[in-house]
Amino acid sequence: MVYLEQIIEALEKSWDTTTGWYNDLPVANRARGQCVTSSLVIWHFYGGDIVRVRVTGQDIDETHYYNLLPSGTILDTTRSQYKDTRISIKDSPVDLSGYPSLALKRLADEETLNKYTLLLSKVTRYLEENYGTI
Repeated sequence: MVYLEQIIEALEKSWDTTTGWYNDLPVANRARGQCVTSSLVIWHFYGGDIVRVRVTGQDIDETHYYNLLPSGTILDTTRSQYKDTRISIKDSPVDLSGYPSLALKRLADEETLNKYTLLLSKVTRYLEENYGTI
């Protein structure tokens, strides 16, 4: 059995420029740009829903994703990318016409699918190497 803490550790160790949305991933802020792929990996293991929000403030105006687990727990594995507390986070609904979930809509995008597949592979390898099972 793999625990949530182990998956989060594997995510954090696996993040790089190939798994996120920035080509210049800052060493001090490895979570930057990793929210879509990370939320998809958590969804892969735990199900639930993916939530999209709009983050603004301090020269930031972007979309952010996190997980709502089946238990109702909110899990934002990349919240640390927003170090400034003077940001605003607001709901950003998505038109899901033709898709049963936000996760499947995001996976329909080829670039997102490729980055997610790579991150999931890295996470799986890390878990196998460090914990022996998935």
